[in-house]
Amino acid sequence: MSDLARLGQILIDESKRLEPCSTEVCIDDVLETKIVYEQSDFSVAASSQATVFGLRTILGNRLGF
Repeated sequence: MSDLARLGQILIDESKRLEPCSTEVCIDDVLETKIVYEQSDFSVAASSQATVFGLRTILGNRLGF
């Protein structure tokens, strides 16, 4: 199990301690690399990484984020 999946499971397990509710966990991990060549010359390089966690619960027929 990956670290992100393990963290998601921890969130779900902790949610079970609340009053009866439904819980959803969304995890997105993105690594983006951009390389630009202009007329066979290396011009620009950029790299970014982002990890997003989302937790949604429904408690007492009310939606929360």
